[in-house]
Amino acid sequence: MYGNTLSEMYCKKNLWVVRNKVVRCDNDCVDGVCKKETLLTCQEQNGNICESYQVCNGEVLSASNTNRCCLGQCKIPSSFDWRNRHGENWNSPVKDQGSAVTCRSFGPTGVFEAQINLYFNQHLDLNLSEQMLEDCMFRDFLSETTVCRSKEGYDLSYCKTQKWGLPDELCDTYAERISQFPTVNTCTLNYVCDDWSLRVWKNSDYKWYAIHPNDRTGDDILGRVSSAYPDDIKRYLIKNGPMSSGLVSWNHDMALEGYETGVNGEVVWIFKNSLGTQSGEDGYIKTRANDFEYGTELNDPIQPQGPFTPPLNRSYWPIGFIN
Repeated sequence: MYGNTLSEMYCKKNLWVVRNKVVRCDNDCVDGVCKKETLLTCQEQNGNICESYQVCNGEVLSASNTNRCCLGQCKIPSSFDWRNRHGENWNSPVKDQGSAVTCRSFGPTGVFEAQINLYFNQHLDLNLSEQMLEDCMFRDFLSETTVCRSKEGYDLSYCKTQKWGLPDELCDTYAERISQFPTVNTCTLNYVCDDWSLRVWKNSDYKWYAIHPNDRTGDDILGRVSSAYPDDIKRYLIKNGPMSSGLVSWNHDMALEGYETGVNGEVVWIFKNSLGTQSGEDGYIKTRANDFEYGTELNDPIQPQGPFTPPLNRSYWPIGFIN
């Protein structure tokens, strides 16, 4: 009854949708069948090429859509959360800093652990030593130098993890001890395990994301946040994983790991905190972007960069770890 109706229509039309692809027959039609199919380019379809961090008309593009062609608008997703990426939580477990003011060590360590999970695409959920970062806050690890300081004089945790690495929790167990250098030097083998150098994980680089136009210059800048903020931060977060940041007004460092859109369209940042799972949403907190001024109140996010290298002593590798 139907004969070659579809084939004939396909051949007679210049454009036709075949197997969910828009093709052109180029008039090469024999007995109602197109002998030469030409896939139209995204431009020919009046489409837009979406970046990997964007969605098409609010939907994630199919994995089979390798050319990222969207017959609509490419936009940054309205929400993103590394606790639920591909149905999995890529952050390490929430920790508790107790009564000590050591968030400056917990925030960077939490991000470091999450980045290692993502780099190796394995849920290693390492438990690395925040106490060692704190004990050596004002001295490079077990040395008398201060190489890892920013131009502003701040400690650069990921510079230290790049040069010397960060060992497991048992190498320098958390004791709610705040660095009081130079009154007390805790960056010694009196506090740190003597085989620490064989137990460390290392990053190969680290980068800042500068929010204010005059913040930070030089080779350590991965991306400068433009007037498009907060979309720049969203994009970096999706493409590169959690970042160590926090709120200046709270004087509190945390792990920035996601965002969502509030009922009035405002950005809501999602942080992994270090006050135990009893606080916030099982240890995570949400803060509206318009609760603080962008340029001065959100710390410039910093992020360790791979490749990451595991400990030289393989006995400190997680069970099942594949390097």
